[in-house]
Amino acid sequence: MAELANISKLVPWLEHCRKSAADKTQAREEKWRTSSATFHDHARKDRETAEKKLEDELQKQRALLVKIAEASGVDVDEDDDKSQGMREASLGAQLSAELDMEARRAEEMLATQKEQVRETINIDDDDL
Repeated sequence: MAELANISKLVPWLEHCRKSAADKTQAREEKWRTSSATFHDHARKDRETAEKKLEDELQKQRALLVKIAEASGVDVDEDDDKSQGMREASLGAQLSAELDMEARRAEEMLATQKEQVRETINIDDDDL
């Protein structure tokens, strides 16, 4: 009976310890969540600021290059969507040509390897 009384006294203490540990864990997780969210928010803002600076710098450099090209007598149309489409088509054609060349090179290597395998080795059995 004494053991039952001791166990009965320990149950509230055990529940208090469990609740205390759960509260500490929850507080630690909440602190981690807020610090993580703050870190990622600052990182996002820093990235957006850096991207904006790069875009501004790129626009300045593009404007400078356009001025240099126009001063050199090169016709530059900044809003020429047709030339953009032609550049993309040209890049597509270049990529296709490179892929075709790689395919031909691979076929030639495969054919060379097959020829090397086909070469027979003659062994004279007279020496036996």
